[in-house]
Amino acid sequence: MVAPNKTLIGTITDGDIRRALLRGLTLKSSINTLIKKNPFVVTSQMDRKTMKYFMKSKSLLQAPQVDEKFKVVGFHLWKEFNLLKTRNNVVIIMAGGFGKRLRPYTLKCPKPMLTIAGSPILKHIIKNVSNQGFKKILITTHYLGNTIRDYFKNGKNFGVEIDYINENKPMGTAGSLSLIKKIPNDPFLIINGDVLTDIDFGELIDYHDKHASDATMAVKFFELKNPYGVVHTKGNKIVNFEEKPILKSSIINAGVYVINPKTIKLLKRKKIDMPDFFKIIKKKKKKTIVFPIHETWSEIGNYRDYDSIKKN
Repeated sequence: MVAPNKTLIGTITDGDIRRALLRGLTLKSSINTLIKKNPFVVTSQMDRKTMKYFMKSKSLLQAPQVDEKFKVVGFHLWKEFNLLKTRNNVVIIMAGGFGKRLRPYTLKCPKPMLTIAGSPILKHIIKNVSNQGFKKILITTHYLGNTIRDYFKNGKNFGVEIDYINENKPMGTAGSLSLIKKIPNDPFLIINGDVLTDIDFGELIDYHDKHASDATMAVKFFELKNPYGVVHTKGNKIVNFEEKPILKSSIINAGVYVINPKTIKLLKRKKIDMPDFFKIIKKKKKKTIVFPIHETWSEIGNYRDYDSIKKN
């Protein structure tokens, strides 16, 4: 919703932003070309039943509410009118790593069980997916796996169903998928056990389905910045100044994926990481795509990441 001084100009959707990122725009680019002018709105005179009717008839997930002067007085989400639907998709959380870059914290504690705001990282992940309607969770364990299983058990106390895959030896971020005894019927969501994000996982799965993808990888646009102001010179003369320029822009793997069940048969029971699994899928002429994210995202990979998140 674009509303300077509360006067509605237009709207921008998540889909608009993701498509723009894929076209090469950044989060600092102007939004003028993305704004949808004259969007559908609900008025202050409408009751909830009427709002629901119009939003359903136009397949809207959200709608601004305006007064007679087109000032924004509210904002309505479709999920306000309907209970969040339960997703049948299984969520697989990869929690078997050693967390070597976080030692000595991880000498006696698996990385996904390190605490943030008083709760284990893994608990934050489980609570997030549960709040989004996902109730079937499969956790892969190896290093100090009993710590995880003893804490979460079957998931009943957390409002979900939890089962486990134990790796007798490290299998990488994809290899443990070959150990699944009962392959799910629907595409399954995979989340690394050290990733915290506000991604709408349902939207990610819908995106995967809409594009008939076999494997979808959530990606984040990362900019490496020079922390100092740069002075451009010619001889001893100052030509220009550039404040903290971007040195390099990259697309990075966000550690969140959607995979079709049929791709599992491409795996052998050996160690393999997810990027290499995507290469195998692609080599077999299967469709692999990216889902660009603009939501908050953090990976707890080292001391700096962990300390930064704890402070925030």
